[in-house]
Amino acid sequence: MWHRIKNIFSPFNKESSFIKNKLDNNIVVPESQENIFITKFNSSGGKFIYCDNQDEISDTLHNIISENSLESIICFDNQLQNILSSNNISYHTSINPLKKENEFMFLNCENLIAFEGSIMVSSDQIKFFRVTELTRNLIIYSNCNQITTNLSSALRRIKSEKENNLPSNITTIKALKSNGFEDSTILKNIYLLMLGEIK
Repeated sequence: MWHRIKNIFSPFNKESSFIKNKLDNNIVVPESQENIFITKFNSSGGKFIYCDNQDEISDTLHNIISENSLESIICFDNQLQNILSSNNISYHTSINPLKKENEFMFLNCENLIAFEGSIMVSSDQIKFFRVTELTRNLIIYSNCNQITTNLSSALRRIKSEKENNLPSNITTIKALKSNGFEDSTILKNIYLLMLGEIK
């Protein structure tokens, strides 16, 4: 199933323009929880990228960096910092409010909420920062086991998995297309990297 999803939704796929035409023409895909999330996420302006393995994660990161002419990205997480270092990608650990419109941030997430097409994060990923204080451009690292149906099920999962160390600052992030009326501080350009099925 995931290989088919990869072919349909990847923005770096060679058939991306063909696929975009299919999506624009409302071609129906099976309404699995995964497809619901990806369709809603992409339709709100997100860029979903399915990766079979860490090599494809690495290739995708380099594509994003090249596409956006980046010299360095922001990263708080030790595991993700190791991924960046192993790929010779420079990173720093502070957000400059004067540069956040142009900078990119690389972070994990708690859950992916299917019926909202949104991404749940907490203090474990974004520390004490509010969504409006994050950079406009986000690269989210995830796996397919993190997809959950709705907000309630996502919160239950956090309570179950982290009951002895519950995070604070739990919130959701959405990729939003501008219609000219939103507060520009909540508009996020999101690349969602999803690592293949975890055994």
